[in-house]
Amino acid sequence: MRALGLLAIIAAVTLAGCATRIVSSHVELNADFATYRTYDWGPADALPTGDARLDNNAFLRDYIQGAIEKELAARRLTLVSNDPDLLIHWHTTVARELDVEPHRREYHGNPSWQGRTYEPEIVEYETGTLLVDVLDARSNRLVWRGWARENYSGVIDNQERLRMTVVGAIADLMKRFPKTAS
Repeated sequence: MRALGLLAIIAAVTLAGCATRIVSSHVELNADFATYRTYDWGPADALPTGDARLDNNAFLRDYIQGAIEKELAARRLTLVSNDPDLLIHWHTTVARELDVEPHRREYHGNPSWQGRTYEPEIVEYETGTLLVDVLDARSNRLVWRGWARENYSGVIDNQERLRMTVVGAIADLMKRFPKTAS
């Protein structure tokens, strides 16, 4: 029974480690976000994502733009088609990465492991990065950039997981967005 509990804890810690999202942002120092009230979408991105499953995925575009629109509305920014204060642009990439599991030191002193060799395990996974740029529409100057990076393994082929991942990443990014006019 204790072994099952230990296995459950190890599985939970492992899954939590795989789900780590790294989020960061940059704000232009002289940008006055209190003056911004409206936004529009900037030109569509022609760059590939690095994964054919996402390059023409209309759902992904809808998930990202819908989540950004929701977050901007919560900050009292209004989507307009003429003369916006801000232009919003986003891009996402996916890359395959390799990681080497570290040598397990806890077994070195165990006499039952004497004479045995331990080969490190190579783990392949997909890392997704979502980047959101916000430009001052009048000067075309970048005033804010936010990005989120996380493990996308098993996410891309499951539309609901993809939606949840994108919505969560955008929500985490937008927590870093500067205060706008009230």
